[in-house]
Amino acid sequence: MNEEQRKHLNELIESTRCTKDYKCRKNNFKSLCTAVENEVFLECKEAHPEECPFSVCYKYKYYCQCPVRIYLASIAKNESSSEL
Repeated sequence: MNEEQRKHLNELIESTRCTKDYKCRKNNFKSLCTAVENEVFLECKEAHPEECPFSVCYKYKYYCQCPVRIYLASIAKNESSSEL
């Protein structure tokens, strides 16, 4: 993650209220909620997605709306596609 990405990530964190007390940030983003990219959305694969305030149910699937998690997924996607 470059400096610009880290700055944007910190801005997202500051503007997002997290009921999970930013546990992803506390371990340097090594333990994120389980999610799978589904075209343009992140599908939540946690055991109880209905308990997360950032998940939304649509047609029997839960999708992540956490701006921090979505941004981290986009960074990972861009980094993996630039390696090809």
